[in-house]
Amino acid sequence: PEPCNACPACSEITAGTSVDVFEIDGASNTGVDDIRDLRDTVKYLPARCRFKIFIIDEVHMLSTSAFNALLKTLEEPPAHIKFIFATTEPHKLPITILSRCQRFDFKRIALAVIAKHLGHIVAQEKVSITDAGLTMIARKGDGSMRDALSVLDQVLAFCGEQVKDEEVVTLLGVVDRRLLLEASRAVFARDCRAALDIVKRVDSFGYNMRQFCQELIDHFRNMTIIKAVGPAADLADLSEAELKEIREQAAPAELADLQRHMAILLKAESEMAHATFPRLVLEMALLKMATLVPVVPVNEILARLKALEGMGECGM
Repeated sequence: PEPCNACPACSEITAGTSVDVFEIDGASNTGVDDIRDLRDTVKYLPARCRFKIFIIDEVHMLSTSAFNALLKTLEEPPAHIKFIFATTEPHKLPITILSRCQRFDFKRIALAVIAKHLGHIVAQEKVSITDAGLTMIARKGDGSMRDALSVLDQVLAFCGEQVKDEEVVTLLGVVDRRLLLEASRAVFARDCRAALDIVKRVDSFGYNMRQFCQELIDHFRNMTIIKAVGPAADLADLSEAELKEIREQAAPAELADLQRHMAILLKAESEMAHATFPRLVLEMALLKMATLVPVVPVNEILARLKALEGMGECGM
């Protein structure tokens, strides 16, 4: 189960030079002829290893005829053959293929784990980058270490050995989290002018309005979760620094108010999909949030009513 990474077989597989491990791109080799060539190769025994391993990436891209050609081999596989199918869309595989496979679902990697590994890499490469920059790159990977490493390569190719947060924001096209914090701060302070200024800055930076709204939804979602359940590092995919900032912002807010803000943003995001003026939709949403009347708890309302009833009886 655990490779030793020392024997010749492990070394060759790691280096990509093993003659018994074949990696096939399912997106490029989609036809039945490609599968027939594979079936011809299957007949031969492995040269050095115990098994011949065929890895088909993006296997859902194979055509129906290619799957049918592969099915016979899967039904009666030679003892020296192992197939590994990799796909991000298992629902597209025919049931005849799925029923003959063992399925293993890979989980998303936590943001903190990806950021830590990226930090180890940049330390080895002697690259200067902040934790915030690494977190942005890790978040762009969306739970995939491979995608995060690809993004890191792009950033290093563009920025060199001195990486600034502003350059990462510009290169990746992500929303600067400082704008999200300022937007929620303006809403909580009931500062309409500051809320409109945020939208103006988003527009001047060239950010997509709907994307900013989606980021803002995620920001308020994190605050709502932290307010509801307290420490929630496993529910909110955030770094320690981001958790601290959001926890401080969410502290004075009421859970019911946060849920109402979320409802407004979700409605605005839905309207933006078909709106001719997405900036106007976002401005109106932020203004509505900034002028939202705070929710009065039911117990407090009942207490006031009882007090009024008492005053009425005294007057009589």
